[in-house]
Amino acid sequence: MRTMSAITAVLLTLSLAACGAQKTAPPAKETAAEPAKEAPATIPGHDLQEAIKNMPNDEAHKGLATSPHEGGMGGMGMGAALNTEVHLDDAVRAAWAGVVIKVTDRKTGAASTYDIPFGKPTPLGKTGLTLTADVFVPDFVMGTDGIGTRSPKPKNTAVHVTIAEKGKPDYKGWLFGSMPDIHPFPHDIYSVTLEAGIPAK
Repeated sequence: MRTMSAITAVLLTLSLAACGAQKTAPPAKETAAEPAKEAPATIPGHDLQEAIKNMPNDEAHKGLATSPHEGGMGGMGMGAALNTEVHLDDAVRAAWAGVVIKVTDRKTGAASTYDIPFGKPTPLGKTGLTLTADVFVPDFVMGTDGIGTRSPKPKNTAVHVTIAEKGKPDYKGWLFGSMPDIHPFPHDIYSVTLEAGIPAK
């Protein structure tokens, strides 16, 4: 009897151990998926370095990261010694007669547009500003070889201008049609932006 009791006890112990081994682990806790990150807010136009840092790395924006700033043709906002000479084929230059410039009152929002021929100082209404369009680039690109155009089509328009105002030094710089806030004309009252190029007839 003792032998049977011992065997029974051993079998019972093994059975309990087997049952314990078959216990399943508790289900893993589900973790909520991380929400998608929001796109960065629009970068203020005057902060060129921050704008360049957040600029998309694609063909449409190539060249803008080295665009001249605060001094236009003669200065580089990033301090890089890049060539700022404009190299355009005669056919590209001849294809454009001027530019359309938009002037907006920052306080009232009232806006007017002006057709500006190349090389002719043109008053911008009653603003007291006079603008001269120096050169229009239909598809702006800039590198160590200078400023040029990727194509003759108006894809990434830019114009170099001189803006005069009585009692103030002349402003010389670039206005970009597709990114007007990255290189704005600094004025407390008026915003001056590039609307389009005027095709030659």
